Amino acid sequence: MTRYRIWLTAAFLLSLLMFSPKDAQSRQYFDATIRFNPMAGNLWHYQAGISLTGLEIEPGKRTNVGGAIWTIYDEEINSSGNGLVGVHVRFNTYESVNASGPVGNENPSGGPTRPPDIGTPPPEDLNAPLQPPDQFQSGGGAGSIGGGSSGGDGETDLAGEGAFEVTPIMESNLNYVMSESGRMLDVSGLDMIGDIIDPSRSVTVRQVFQTVHFVTLPDYQVHLGESWRAPMSWTIPYVGETMDIPLTYTLADIRTTYRFRMAAIDLKGILQFEVDTSDEGTLEDPDTGDLQSVRKESHISGDIIVYGRAYVDLDRGILVAICDTPEFGYTGFVDGDNRGWDPFSLSPGFYANLAFERRDLYTPLGNVIDQRQEVIDRIQELEWYTIVVVE
Repeated sequence: MTRYRIWLTAAFLLSLLMFSPKDAQSRQYFDATIRFNPMAGNLWHYQAGISLTGLEIEPGKRTNVGGAIWTIYDEEINSSGNGLVGVHVRFNTYESVNASGPVGNENPSGGPTRPPDIGTPPPEDLNAPLQPPDQFQSGGGAGSIGGGSSGGDGETDLAGEGAFEVTPIMESNLNYVMSESGRMLDVSGLDMIGDIIDPSRSVTVRQVFQTVHFVTLPDYQVHLGESWRAPMSWTIPYVGETMDIPLTYTLADIRTTYRFRMAAIDLKGILQFEVDTSDEGTLEDPDTGDLQSVRKESHISGDIIVYGRAYVDLDRGILVAICDTPEFGYTGFVDGDNRGWDPFSLSPGFYANLAFERRDLYTPLGNVIDQRQEVIDRIQELEWYTIVVVE
């Protein structure tokens, strides 16, 4: 009798294992297929804050560089299907402020000069939320360019020699086509910027677009904690070259916050580089004030360290936000502490530390008596922040 009871119990337990439903909820939580596949015809309203702050140091001189941008823009989904998404971007408000200027002579015995207060926390207090600048220079997609004309301060057409500028928007309508993974296949509307603005001494809508639309998703289902890699193309301030920064993405969490069921994607990357650039133009003679033709040959080496977090809606297939900094223990958006419609109230989701060393060699051109060359060594240390939130 006991033997039959044992067999019946074993058969009952085996039937439970065979016919019980699979753990669908667990699989849904730990696995995710992440795609940019929003419905065509929808329009998404975003607000973004971008800031750059830092120092340029050369013998006997120290200069604050940087500024901030605040913008509201719409992304209208023109087409979506067959693995491609076509989007029209319209900037409704785009306001910029410059914070560049000399800070006096270099003092080797003193400490570093405090960077300008443009709403960015100093490096030792990156946990603090950003605060918006007190006053913006331009609004509604138009305004003056602070610090000088394109490519410089109005007295030179030599690349990289003008005042650093955070420019107002030059094109309020952009179009792009991307794959469902977020890889940019075509972008129109940014063409004119490279012909007008010196890319080594400015922040334009080009860099704004690049630091907002860089998230690349895997082409396969991923598990919680799984990582993938993809490059990010960025026109680097103070270098002027577009470089590919290898980024590692990690599916860190799947959360429901506000009305979004989101994949929280952490990102980090580092790029060490050396480039040589050259340009010919005119510079003002410091002694006579006359313009002289020169050739400038630059050797630039540096490190770029990137990290942050992005949120992608799993159901709507859109970018929800680029914010929160888990490395600093700040996750106010995903934890529901701050809705973040004011982007400066959140921690940045794209943070880049840029440290460059450069040697600039100047050679006089034309009919000149003194052919002596001049070498100037410069150090540039910058920090970039990007915050984006959908309405």
